[in-house]
Amino acid sequence: MHATGSSIARASDLQKFFYKTLHSIWRAGGSRQRLGLAISGGVDSMALASLCRDAATSQDEKPLFRGFIVDHGLRQGSADEAQNVAESLRKLDIKPSVLTLDWTRYGSPESLSNLESIARRLRYQALGQACRREGITSLLVAHHADDQAETVLLRLLGQFHGNGLRGITSSRPMPECEGLYGVSQSGEPWTIDRTHVGNHNVTSASAMLVEGGGVKLERPLLPVSKDELIAYCNHDGVRWFEDHTNSDRSYTRRNTIRHLLGSESLPRALQKPRLQALAATIAGREATAERLAQTMFDDTGIQLDLRSGQAIVTLPLECRPAASAKLSASALDAKARFARKLLLPVSPCAQINLQDLDHLLSLLFAQETNLSSSRDGRYQIAGVDLIRTTTPSLHGQFKLQRSTPTTRERDTVQQQLFAETVELTANTNLNTSKSDWHLWDNRYWIRVSGPFASSYQDIRVRFLQPQDLARLRSQLSKTDRKRLDRLLEIVPGDFRFTLPVLVARGIGVEEEVQHVVTLPTLGWSAEGWARWSSTTGFRAQAGVAACFHWDVRYRHIDLTVSRKKVVSKCETTAGDASERSY
Repeated sequence: MHATGSSIARASDLQKFFYKTLHSIWRAGGSRQRLGLAISGGVDSMALASLCRDAATSQDEKPLFRGFIVDHGLRQGSADEAQNVAESLRKLDIKPSVLTLDWTRYGSPESLSNLESIARRLRYQALGQACRREGITSLLVAHHADDQAETVLLRLLGQFHGNGLRGITSSRPMPECEGLYGVSQSGEPWTIDRTHVGNHNVTSASAMLVEGGGVKLERPLLPVSKDELIAYCNHDGVRWFEDHTNSDRSYTRRNTIRHLLGSESLPRALQKPRLQALAATIAGREATAERLAQTMFDDTGIQLDLRSGQAIVTLPLECRPAASAKLSASALDAKARFARKLLLPVSPCAQINLQDLDHLLSLLFAQETNLSSSRDGRYQIAGVDLIRTTTPSLHGQFKLQRSTPTTRERDTVQQQLFAETVELTANTNLNTSKSDWHLWDNRYWIRVSGPFASSYQDIRVRFLQPQDLARLRSQLSKTDRKRLDRLLEIVPGDFRFTLPVLVARGIGVEEEVQHVVTLPTLGWSAEGWARWSSTTGFRAQAGVAACFHWDVRYRHIDLTVSRKKVVSKCETTAGDASERSY
Protein backbone atom coordinates (compact mmCIF):
# COMPACT_ATOMS: atom_id res chain seq x y z
CA MET A 1 0.00 0.00 0.00
CA HIS A 2 1.11 3.58 -0.66
CA ALA A 3 -0.18 6.83 0.72
CA THR A 4 -0.65 8.09 -2.81
CA GLY A 5 -2.11 4.90 -4.30
CA SER A 6 -5.65 3.70 -4.67
CA SER A 7 -7.76 3.64 -1.52
CA ILE A 8 -8.69 0.52 0.35
CA ALA A 9 -12.20 -0.07 -0.92
CA ARG A 10 -13.47 -2.61 1.56
CA ALA A 11 -12.98 -3.28 5.25
CA SER A 12 -11.61 -6.72 4.44
CA ASP A 13 -8.84 -5.15 2.34
CA LEU A 14 -7.82 -2.97 5.26
CA GLN A 15 -7.87 -5.98 7.59
CA LYS A 16 -5.65 -8.04 5.28
CA PHE A 17 -3.18 -5.19 4.95
CA PHE A 18 -3.18 -4.59 8.70
CA TYR A 19 -2.73 -8.27 9.63
CA LYS A 20 0.31 -8.51 7.37
CA THR A 21 1.84 -5.33 8.79
CA LEU A 22 1.07 -6.33 12.37
CA HIS A 23 2.62 -9.77 11.92
CA SER A 24 5.78 -8.15 10.54
CA ILE A 25 6.02 -5.77 13.52
CA TRP A 26 5.41 -8.58 15.99
CA ARG A 27 8.04 -10.84 14.44
CA ALA A 28 10.59 -8.01 14.22
CA GLY A 29 10.10 -7.39 17.94
CA GLY A 30 10.87 -10.99 18.82
CA SER A 31 7.24 -12.20 18.99
CA ARG A 32 6.82 -10.81 22.49
CA GLN A 33 3.68 -11.77 24.34
CA ARG A 34 2.23 -8.25 24.41
CA LEU A 35 2.04 -5.18 22.20
CA GLY A 36 1.06 -1.75 23.47
CA LEU A 37 -1.58 0.46 21.87
CA ALA A 38 -1.75 4.23 22.33
CA ILE A 39 -5.47 4.99 22.26
CA SER A 40 -6.93 8.51 22.35
CA GLY A 41 -10.49 7.49 21.58
CA GLY A 42 -10.55 9.22 18.19
CA VAL A 43 -11.56 7.43 15.03
CA ASP A 44 -8.00 6.57 14.03
CA SER A 45 -6.99 4.99 17.35
CA MET A 46 -10.31 3.19 17.79
CA ALA A 47 -9.87 1.76 14.30
CA LEU A 48 -6.43 0.56 15.40
CA ALA A 49 -7.91 -1.06 18.52
CA SER A 50 -10.67 -2.77 16.52
CA LEU A 51 -8.22 -4.06 13.92
CA CYS A 52 -6.06 -5.50 16.71
CA ARG A 53 -9.11 -7.16 18.26
CA ASP A 54 -9.97 -8.71 14.90
CA ALA A 55 -6.39 -9.89 14.47
CA ALA A 56 -6.43 -11.51 17.92
CA THR A 57 -9.55 -13.49 17.09
CA SER A 58 -8.59 -14.55 13.57
CA GLN A 59 -5.00 -15.75 13.91
CA ASP A 60 -3.47 -18.71 15.71
CA GLU A 61 -0.18 -16.99 16.52
CA LYS A 62 -0.98 -13.63 17.99
CA PRO A 63 0.13 -11.21 20.67
CA LEU A 64 -1.95 -9.85 23.52
CA PHE A 65 -2.73 -6.14 23.48
CA ARG A 66 -2.58 -3.55 26.24
CA GLY A 67 -4.28 -0.21 25.62
CA PHE A 68 -2.88 3.01 27.10
CA ILE A 69 -5.09 6.10 27.32
CA VAL A 70 -3.38 9.39 28.19
CA ASP A 71 -5.35 11.92 30.21
CA HIS A 72 -3.60 15.23 29.62
CA GLY A 73 -5.67 16.88 32.33
CA LEU A 74 -5.95 20.07 30.29
CA ARG A 75 -9.71 20.45 30.32
CA GLN A 76 -12.61 19.74 32.58
CA GLY A 77 -14.04 16.29 32.15
CA SER A 78 -10.91 14.76 30.59
CA ALA A 79 -10.72 12.09 33.32
CA ASP A 80 -14.28 10.96 32.61
CA GLU A 81 -13.55 10.90 28.87
CA ALA A 82 -10.50 8.70 29.47
CA GLN A 83 -12.60 6.26 31.46
CA ASN A 84 -15.18 6.13 28.65
CA VAL A 85 -12.41 5.21 26.20
CA ALA A 86 -11.15 2.58 28.65
CA GLU A 87 -14.63 1.03 28.79
CA SER A 88 -14.73 0.88 24.98
CA LEU A 89 -11.43 -1.02 25.00
CA ARG A 90 -12.78 -3.51 27.52
CA LYS A 91 -15.67 -4.22 25.14
CA LEU A 92 -13.01 -5.05 22.52
CA ASP A 93 -11.34 -7.43 25.02
CA ILE A 94 -8.31 -5.12 25.30
CA LYS A 95 -7.11 -4.40 28.83
CA PRO A 96 -6.87 -0.60 29.32
CA SER A 97 -4.70 1.62 31.51
CA VAL A 98 -5.31 5.35 31.99
CA LEU A 99 -2.14 7.45 32.31
CA THR A 100 -2.62 10.90 33.87
CA LEU A 101 0.07 13.43 33.03
CA ASP A 102 1.86 15.25 35.85
CA TRP A 103 2.41 18.94 35.04
CA THR A 104 3.93 19.83 38.43
CA ARG A 105 7.40 20.72 37.20
CA TYR A 106 6.00 23.07 34.53
CA GLY A 107 3.47 24.98 36.61
CA SER A 108 0.12 25.92 35.17
CA PRO A 109 -0.27 24.55 31.61
CA GLU A 110 -2.37 27.58 30.62
CA SER A 111 0.69 29.83 31.05
CA LEU A 112 2.97 27.78 28.79
CA SER A 113 3.85 29.22 25.41
CA ASN A 114 5.12 25.82 24.22
CA LEU A 115 2.22 23.78 25.55
CA GLU A 116 2.04 21.49 22.53
CA SER A 117 5.71 20.43 22.67
CA ILE A 118 5.67 19.89 26.45
CA ALA A 119 2.45 17.88 26.22
CA ARG A 120 4.08 15.72 23.55
CA ARG A 121 7.13 15.10 25.74
CA LEU A 122 5.07 14.20 28.80
CA ARG A 123 2.77 11.99 26.76
CA TYR A 124 5.55 9.94 25.19
CA GLN A 125 7.42 9.63 28.48
CA ALA A 126 4.29 8.41 30.24
CA LEU A 127 3.63 5.90 27.45
CA GLY A 128 7.25 4.75 27.39
CA GLN A 129 7.40 4.21 31.15
CA ALA A 130 4.07 2.37 31.10
CA CYS A 131 5.43 0.04 28.41
CA ARG A 132 8.54 -0.55 30.48
CA ARG A 133 6.47 -1.51 33.52
CA GLU A 134 4.44 -3.96 31.44
CA GLY A 135 7.43 -5.47 29.65
CA ILE A 136 6.23 -4.14 26.29
CA THR A 137 8.84 -3.29 23.64
CA SER A 138 6.57 -2.18 20.76
CA LEU A 139 3.95 0.56 21.03
CA LEU A 140 1.50 0.94 18.15
CA VAL A 141 0.10 4.37 17.38
CA ALA A 142 -2.58 5.26 14.83
CA HIS A 143 -0.81 7.93 12.77
CA HIS A 144 -2.16 7.79 9.23
CA ALA A 145 -1.63 9.30 5.78
CA ASP A 146 -3.42 12.56 6.67
CA ASP A 147 -1.04 13.01 9.62
CA GLN A 148 1.82 12.52 7.18
CA ALA A 149 0.56 15.33 4.95
CA GLU A 150 0.11 17.63 7.96
CA THR A 151 3.66 16.96 9.14
CA VAL A 152 5.19 17.70 5.74
CA LEU A 153 3.25 20.97 5.42
CA LEU A 154 4.27 22.00 8.93
CA ARG A 155 7.89 21.41 8.01
CA LEU A 156 7.52 23.39 4.82
CA LEU A 157 6.19 26.29 6.88
CA GLY A 158 9.14 25.80 9.23
CA GLN A 159 11.46 26.31 6.23
CA PHE A 160 12.77 22.76 6.28
CA HIS A 161 14.12 21.41 3.02
CA GLY A 162 15.70 18.23 1.65
CA ASN A 163 15.58 15.36 4.12
CA GLY A 164 13.82 17.63 6.59
CA LEU A 165 10.63 17.04 4.58
CA ARG A 166 10.68 13.26 4.96
CA GLY A 167 7.62 13.28 7.22
CA ILE A 168 6.79 10.55 9.73
CA THR A 169 8.68 7.25 9.75
CA SER A 170 6.87 3.95 10.14
CA SER A 171 9.15 2.78 12.96
CA ARG A 172 11.55 4.50 15.34
CA PRO A 173 12.85 4.42 18.92
CA MET A 174 10.48 5.98 21.41
CA PRO A 175 10.78 9.79 21.03
CA GLU A 176 11.24 12.27 23.88
CA CYS A 177 12.57 9.53 26.19
CA GLU A 178 16.34 10.01 26.11
CA GLY A 179 17.81 8.97 29.46
CA LEU A 180 14.80 6.87 30.53
CA TYR A 181 16.21 3.44 31.29
CA GLY A 182 14.27 0.57 29.76
CA VAL A 183 12.59 2.94 27.32
CA SER A 184 15.40 4.62 25.38
CA GLN A 185 17.39 1.80 23.70
CA SER A 186 18.14 0.15 27.04
CA GLY A 187 16.81 -2.47 29.41
CA GLU A 188 18.15 -5.54 27.60
CA PRO A 189 21.94 -5.48 28.03
CA TRP A 190 24.14 -7.86 26.10
CA THR A 191 27.73 -8.97 26.15
CA ILE A 192 30.17 -9.08 23.30
CA ASP A 193 30.46 -12.86 23.79
CA ARG A 194 26.73 -13.46 23.74
CA THR A 195 26.18 -11.41 20.59
CA HIS A 196 28.83 -13.39 18.75
CA VAL A 197 28.12 -16.98 19.79
CA GLY A 198 24.55 -16.81 21.08
CA ASN A 199 25.49 -17.49 24.70
CA HIS A 200 22.97 -15.83 26.98
CA ASN A 201 25.25 -15.91 30.03
CA VAL A 202 27.90 -13.36 30.89
CA THR A 203 31.12 -15.26 30.27
CA SER A 204 33.32 -12.78 32.12
CA ALA A 205 32.08 -11.39 35.41
CA SER A 206 34.07 -8.22 34.78
CA ALA A 207 33.01 -7.63 31.15
CA MET A 208 31.12 -4.39 30.68
CA LEU A 209 27.65 -4.91 29.25
CA VAL A 210 26.30 -2.94 26.31
CA GLU A 211 22.73 -1.72 26.49
CA GLY A 212 20.05 -2.66 23.99
CA GLY A 213 16.30 -3.05 23.86
CA GLY A 214 13.96 -0.25 24.81
CA VAL A 215 10.57 0.63 23.35
CA LYS A 216 9.94 1.19 19.65
CA LEU A 217 7.14 3.29 18.24
CA GLU A 218 5.33 1.58 15.36
CA ARG A 219 2.88 3.15 12.90
CA PRO A 220 1.10 0.33 11.06
CA LEU A 221 -1.61 2.62 9.62
CA LEU A 222 0.69 5.22 8.08
CA PRO A 223 -0.31 4.45 4.44
CA VAL A 224 -4.04 4.56 5.26
CA SER A 225 -6.15 7.72 4.93
CA LYS A 226 -8.44 9.00 7.66
CA ASP A 227 -11.44 8.60 5.35
CA GLU A 228 -10.60 4.90 5.02
CA LEU A 229 -10.42 4.55 8.80
CA ILE A 230 -13.78 6.26 9.20
CA ALA A 231 -15.29 3.95 6.59
CA TYR A 232 -13.88 0.93 8.42
CA CYS A 233 -15.28 2.06 11.79
CA ASN A 234 -18.70 2.71 10.24
CA HIS A 235 -18.64 -0.70 8.54
CA ASP A 236 -17.63 -2.51 11.75
CA GLY A 237 -19.84 -0.48 14.08
CA VAL A 238 -16.87 0.88 16.02
CA ARG A 239 -17.69 3.77 18.34
CA TRP A 240 -15.25 6.65 18.64
CA PHE A 241 -15.06 9.91 20.57
CA GLU A 242 -14.58 13.36 19.11
CA ASP A 243 -12.19 15.73 20.86
CA HIS A 244 -13.65 19.21 20.35
CA THR A 245 -10.20 20.81 20.73
CA ASN A 246 -9.17 19.20 17.43
CA SER A 247 -11.67 21.44 15.62
CA ASP A 248 -10.37 24.61 17.30
CA ARG A 249 -8.16 26.14 14.60
CA SER A 250 -6.42 28.42 17.11
CA TYR A 251 -5.56 25.67 19.63
CA THR A 252 -2.38 24.39 17.93
CA ARG A 253 -0.55 24.95 14.65
CA ARG A 254 -1.40 21.40 13.62
CA ASN A 255 -5.10 22.13 14.06
CA THR A 256 -4.73 25.10 11.71
CA ILE A 257 -2.91 22.95 9.15
CA ARG A 258 -5.52 20.20 9.47
CA HIS A 259 -8.29 22.67 8.68
CA LEU A 260 -6.44 24.07 5.66
CA LEU A 261 -5.82 20.61 4.21
CA GLY A 262 -9.42 19.60 4.83
CA SER A 263 -10.79 22.67 3.11
CA GLU A 264 -8.87 21.93 -0.11
CA SER A 265 -8.33 25.68 -0.47
CA LEU A 266 -4.57 25.27 -0.84
CA PRO A 267 -2.83 25.10 -4.22
CA ARG A 268 -2.67 21.62 -5.68
CA ALA A 269 1.05 21.37 -4.94
CA LEU A 270 0.28 21.71 -1.22
CA GLN A 271 -2.66 19.34 -1.06
CA LYS A 272 -2.57 15.92 0.59
CA PRO A 273 -1.66 13.72 -2.41
CA ARG A 274 1.32 15.89 -3.38
CA LEU A 275 2.56 16.18 0.21
CA GLN A 276 2.24 12.44 0.76
CA ALA A 277 4.06 11.75 -2.50
CA LEU A 278 6.84 14.15 -1.47
CA ALA A 279 7.26 12.35 1.85
CA ALA A 280 7.39 8.97 0.08
CA THR A 281 10.00 10.20 -2.44
CA ILE A 282 12.27 11.58 0.26
CA ALA A 283 11.83 8.49 2.42
CA GLY A 284 12.89 6.31 -0.51
CA ARG A 285 15.92 8.49 -1.17
CA GLU A 286 16.86 8.32 2.50
CA ALA A 287 16.51 4.55 2.57
CA THR A 288 18.90 4.24 -0.38
CA ALA A 289 21.45 6.52 1.28
CA GLU A 290 21.11 4.62 4.56
CA ARG A 291 21.79 1.28 2.86
CA LEU A 292 24.93 2.65 1.22
CA ALA A 293 26.11 4.19 4.50
CA GLN A 294 25.52 0.90 6.34
CA THR A 295 27.53 -0.99 3.72
CA MET A 296 30.46 1.40 4.20
CA PHE A 297 30.13 1.12 7.97
CA ASP A 298 30.03 -2.69 7.85
CA ASP A 299 33.26 -2.66 5.83
CA THR A 300 35.01 -0.31 8.26
CA GLY A 301 37.40 -1.68 10.86
CA ILE A 302 36.55 -0.36 14.32
CA GLN A 303 38.27 -1.12 17.62
CA LEU A 304 36.22 0.34 20.47
CA ASP A 305 37.44 0.33 24.05
CA LEU A 306 34.34 0.52 26.25
CA ARG A 307 36.46 1.44 29.26
CA SER A 308 37.64 4.68 27.73
CA GLY A 309 35.14 5.21 24.93
CA GLN A 310 37.97 5.52 22.40
CA ALA A 311 37.60 4.03 18.91
CA ILE A 312 40.31 3.33 16.33
CA VAL A 313 38.72 3.47 12.88
CA THR A 314 40.25 2.02 9.72
CA LEU A 315 38.37 3.12 6.62
CA PRO A 316 37.74 0.61 3.83
CA LEU A 317 39.85 1.21 0.72
CA GLU A 318 36.92 2.55 -1.30
CA CYS A 319 36.37 5.29 1.30
CA ARG A 320 39.95 6.49 1.57
CA PRO A 321 40.99 9.76 -0.08
CA ALA A 322 42.71 8.15 -3.08
CA ALA A 323 39.51 6.32 -3.97
CA SER A 324 36.98 8.92 -2.87
CA ALA A 325 36.48 10.20 -6.42
CA LYS A 326 34.77 6.91 -7.20
CA LEU A 327 31.89 7.93 -4.95
CA SER A 328 29.48 10.10 -6.90
CA ALA A 329 28.28 13.49 -5.74
CA SER A 330 24.83 11.98 -5.33
CA ALA A 331 26.27 9.84 -2.53
CA LEU A 332 26.93 12.90 -0.32
CA ASP A 333 23.98 12.03 1.92
CA ALA A 334 25.28 8.49 2.33
CA LYS A 335 28.75 9.79 3.19
CA ALA A 336 27.32 12.05 5.88
CA ARG A 337 25.30 9.18 7.32
CA PHE A 338 28.41 7.01 7.35
CA ALA A 339 30.36 9.73 9.16
CA ARG A 340 27.59 10.02 11.74
CA LYS A 341 27.69 6.26 12.32
CA LEU A 342 31.40 6.58 13.09
CA LEU A 343 30.84 9.38 15.60
CA LEU A 344 27.80 8.07 17.48
CA PRO A 345 29.50 5.27 19.49
CA VAL A 346 31.87 7.85 21.00
CA SER A 347 29.98 11.16 20.96
CA PRO A 348 28.21 12.63 24.01
CA CYS A 349 25.57 14.07 21.66
CA ALA A 350 22.22 12.30 21.44
CA GLN A 351 21.64 13.77 17.96
CA ILE A 352 24.15 14.71 15.26
CA ASN A 353 22.84 16.77 12.33
CA LEU A 354 24.02 15.63 8.92
CA GLN A 355 24.42 19.21 7.70
CA ASP A 356 27.07 19.82 10.38
CA LEU A 357 29.41 17.18 8.97
CA ASP A 358 30.64 18.86 5.76
CA HIS A 359 34.17 19.52 7.01
CA LEU A 360 34.45 16.05 8.51
CA LEU A 361 33.56 14.59 5.10
CA SER A 362 36.46 16.50 3.55
CA LEU A 363 38.79 14.90 6.09
CA LEU A 364 37.48 11.40 5.61
CA PHE A 365 36.92 11.30 1.85
CA ALA A 366 39.13 14.01 0.31
CA GLN A 367 42.87 14.60 0.19
CA GLU A 368 42.77 17.16 2.97
CA THR A 369 45.06 16.15 5.82
CA ASN A 370 44.98 19.33 7.88
CA LEU A 371 43.57 18.66 11.33
CA SER A 372 44.61 22.01 12.77
CA SER A 373 41.13 23.39 13.36
CA SER A 374 41.55 22.55 17.01
CA ARG A 375 44.32 22.51 19.59
CA ASP A 376 47.03 19.84 19.28
CA GLY A 377 46.14 19.24 15.63
CA ARG A 378 42.85 17.59 16.51
CA TYR A 379 39.64 18.13 14.66
CA GLN A 380 36.68 18.44 17.01
CA ILE A 381 33.04 17.81 16.18
CA ALA A 382 30.00 16.66 18.17
CA GLY A 383 32.10 16.41 21.33
CA VAL A 384 34.59 14.08 19.62
CA ASP A 385 38.29 14.51 18.84
CA LEU A 386 39.36 13.08 15.48
CA ILE A 387 43.07 12.28 15.43
CA ARG A 388 44.80 10.85 12.38
CA THR A 389 47.28 8.07 13.19
CA THR A 390 50.94 8.77 12.46
CA THR A 391 51.54 5.51 10.58
CA PRO A 392 52.14 6.50 6.90
CA SER A 393 50.76 3.20 5.59
CA LEU A 394 47.51 3.75 7.45
CA HIS A 395 46.39 7.03 5.91
CA GLY A 396 42.79 5.95 6.35
CA GLN A 397 43.07 5.31 10.09
CA PHE A 398 41.83 7.66 12.81
CA LYS A 399 41.33 7.75 16.54
CA LEU A 400 37.95 8.96 17.73
CA GLN A 401 37.60 9.88 21.38
CA ARG A 402 35.54 12.09 23.67
CA SER A 403 36.88 15.65 23.58
CA THR A 404 38.46 16.75 26.84
CA PRO A 405 35.72 18.63 28.71
CA THR A 406 36.06 22.33 29.30
CA THR A 407 36.27 23.68 32.81
CA ARG A 408 32.62 24.63 32.58
CA GLU A 409 31.65 21.10 31.48
CA ARG A 410 33.59 19.61 34.37
CA ASP A 411 31.60 21.74 36.75
CA THR A 412 28.17 21.27 35.20
CA VAL A 413 28.00 17.84 33.51
CA GLN A 414 27.20 15.82 36.61
CA GLN A 415 24.25 13.83 37.91
CA GLN A 416 23.10 13.12 41.42
CA LEU A 417 22.73 9.40 42.06
CA PHE A 418 21.82 9.77 45.73
CA ALA A 419 20.94 12.63 48.05
CA GLU A 420 18.96 12.89 51.24
CA THR A 421 16.13 14.43 49.19
CA VAL A 422 16.20 11.83 46.37
CA GLU A 423 13.78 8.92 46.60
CA LEU A 424 15.43 5.56 45.91
CA THR A 425 14.10 2.03 45.55
CA ALA A 426 14.39 0.44 48.99
CA ASN A 427 15.23 -3.18 49.79
CA THR A 428 13.97 -3.62 53.34
CA ASN A 429 15.44 -7.11 53.68
CA LEU A 430 18.98 -5.87 53.10
CA ASN A 431 18.49 -2.36 54.51
CA THR A 432 19.82 -0.95 51.25
CA SER A 433 18.62 1.45 48.59
CA LYS A 434 19.17 1.36 44.85
CA SER A 435 19.28 4.31 42.50
CA ASP A 436 17.76 4.40 39.05
CA TRP A 437 20.02 3.93 36.07
CA HIS A 438 21.40 7.32 34.98
CA LEU A 439 22.70 7.99 31.48
CA TRP A 440 25.82 10.07 32.03
CA ASP A 441 27.36 12.10 29.18
CA ASN A 442 25.16 10.07 26.79
CA ARG A 443 27.77 7.31 26.98
CA TYR A 444 27.50 5.31 30.20
CA TRP A 445 24.55 4.03 32.19
CA ILE A 446 25.45 4.07 35.91
CA ARG A 447 23.67 3.14 39.13
CA VAL A 448 24.57 2.57 42.78
CA SER A 449 23.21 0.49 45.67
CA GLY A 450 23.81 0.40 49.41
CA PRO A 451 22.78 1.68 52.85
CA PHE A 452 23.38 5.26 51.79
CA ALA A 453 21.17 6.99 54.35
CA SER A 454 23.43 5.88 57.18
CA SER A 455 26.70 6.88 55.48
CA TYR A 456 26.33 9.55 52.83
CA GLN A 457 24.38 12.71 52.20
CA ASP A 458 25.31 12.96 48.53
CA ILE A 459 26.66 10.68 45.76
CA ARG A 460 27.08 11.92 42.23
CA VAL A 461 28.79 11.10 38.95
CA ARG A 462 30.89 13.69 37.14
CA PHE A 463 34.05 14.01 35.06
CA LEU A 464 37.30 12.91 36.65
CA GLN A 465 39.40 15.97 37.61
CA PRO A 466 43.15 16.39 38.24
CA GLN A 467 42.62 17.14 41.93
CA ASP A 468 40.74 13.83 42.31
CA LEU A 469 43.84 11.89 41.27
CA ALA A 470 46.12 14.03 43.43
CA ARG A 471 43.93 13.38 46.46
CA LEU A 472 43.69 9.66 45.69
CA ARG A 473 47.43 9.24 45.33
CA SER A 474 48.03 10.96 48.65
CA GLN A 475 45.66 8.52 50.38
CA LEU A 476 46.71 5.23 48.77
CA SER A 477 49.53 2.90 49.70
CA LYS A 478 52.46 2.49 47.34
CA THR A 479 51.04 -0.80 46.05
CA ASP A 480 47.58 0.66 45.46
CA ARG A 481 49.06 3.71 43.72
CA LYS A 482 50.87 1.43 41.28
CA ARG A 483 47.64 -0.45 40.64
CA LEU A 484 45.80 2.80 39.96
CA ASP A 485 48.55 4.02 37.64
CA ARG A 486 48.40 0.78 35.64
CA LEU A 487 44.69 1.31 35.14
CA LEU A 488 45.20 4.91 34.09
CA GLU A 489 47.58 3.76 31.33
CA ILE A 490 44.41 2.89 29.41
CA VAL A 491 43.60 6.62 29.22
CA PRO A 492 46.84 8.60 28.91
CA GLY A 493 47.25 12.35 29.40
CA ASP A 494 44.23 14.64 29.53
CA PHE A 495 42.09 11.98 27.86
CA ARG A 496 41.59 10.40 31.31
CA PHE A 497 39.61 13.47 32.32
CA THR A 498 36.78 12.34 30.02
CA LEU A 499 36.09 9.40 32.33
CA PRO A 500 33.23 9.26 34.81
CA VAL A 501 34.03 9.25 38.51
CA LEU A 502 31.66 8.59 41.42
CA VAL A 503 32.20 10.95 44.32
CA ALA A 504 30.53 11.01 47.73
CA ARG A 505 30.08 13.40 50.64
CA GLY A 506 29.73 11.89 54.08
CA ILE A 507 27.13 12.55 56.75
CA GLY A 508 27.81 15.75 58.67
CA VAL A 509 30.50 16.95 56.25
CA GLU A 510 29.84 20.63 55.67
CA GLU A 511 32.72 21.47 53.34
CA GLU A 512 32.44 20.67 49.65
CA VAL A 513 35.00 17.84 49.79
CA GLN A 514 33.97 15.03 47.50
CA HIS A 515 35.69 11.69 48.03
CA VAL A 516 36.28 9.42 45.04
CA VAL A 517 34.57 6.08 45.63
CA THR A 518 34.97 4.47 42.20
CA LEU A 519 36.27 4.89 38.68
CA PRO A 520 33.56 2.64 37.24
CA THR A 521 34.74 2.14 33.65
CA LEU A 522 38.23 1.16 34.86
CA GLY A 523 36.90 -1.13 37.57
CA TRP A 524 38.61 0.66 40.48
CA SER A 525 36.76 0.95 43.79
CA ALA A 526 37.56 2.49 47.16
CA GLU A 527 37.43 0.36 50.28
CA GLY A 528 33.86 -0.67 51.05
CA TRP A 529 32.75 -0.36 47.43
CA ALA A 530 32.55 -3.06 44.74
CA ARG A 531 31.04 -3.68 41.34
CA TRP A 532 27.84 -5.62 40.91
CA SER A 533 28.00 -8.61 38.53
CA SER A 534 25.10 -10.47 36.94
CA THR A 535 26.91 -13.79 37.46
CA THR A 536 28.46 -13.44 40.90
CA GLY A 537 26.24 -10.79 42.47
CA PHE A 538 28.08 -8.18 44.50
CA ARG A 539 31.83 -8.66 44.00
CA ALA A 540 34.13 -7.21 46.62
CA GLN A 541 37.87 -6.80 46.29
CA ALA A 542 39.78 -9.76 47.69
CA GLY A 543 39.59 -9.77 51.46
CA VAL A 544 37.42 -6.64 51.63
CA ALA A 545 33.77 -6.59 52.63
CA ALA A 546 31.72 -4.30 50.36
CA CYS A 547 28.66 -2.49 51.65
CA PHE A 548 28.14 -0.28 48.59
CA HIS A 549 27.92 -1.32 44.98
CA TRP A 550 27.98 0.26 41.56
CA ASP A 551 27.40 -0.92 38.03
CA VAL A 552 28.21 0.57 34.65
CA ARG A 553 27.06 -0.24 31.13
CA TYR A 554 27.86 1.25 27.75
CA ARG A 555 25.08 2.95 25.84
CA HIS A 556 23.43 1.28 22.86
CA ILE A 557 25.84 0.90 19.93
CA ASP A 558 25.70 -0.94 16.61
CA LEU A 559 28.96 -2.87 16.32
CA THR A 560 27.66 -6.38 15.77
CA VAL A 561 29.12 -7.04 12.33
CA SER A 562 32.48 -8.13 10.94
CA ARG A 563 35.69 -6.11 11.30
CA LYS A 564 34.70 -4.84 14.76
CA LYS A 565 36.70 -5.41 17.94
CA VAL A 566 35.44 -4.35 21.35
CA VAL A 567 37.45 -4.20 24.57
CA SER A 568 34.85 -4.77 27.23
CA LYS A 569 36.58 -5.78 30.45
CA CYS A 570 36.75 -3.63 33.57
CA GLU A 571 39.76 -5.26 35.20
CA THR A 572 42.23 -4.44 37.95
CA THR A 573 45.11 -4.00 35.51
CA ALA A 574 45.30 -2.60 32.02
CA GLY A 575 46.74 -5.84 30.68
CA ASP A 576 43.73 -7.95 31.58
CA ALA A 577 41.38 -6.50 28.98
CA SER A 578 39.04 -8.88 27.22
CA GLU A 579 38.85 -8.39 23.45
CA ARG A 580 36.25 -9.82 21.12
CA SER A 581 36.49 -9.53 17.35
CA TYR A 582 33.73 -9.78 14.76
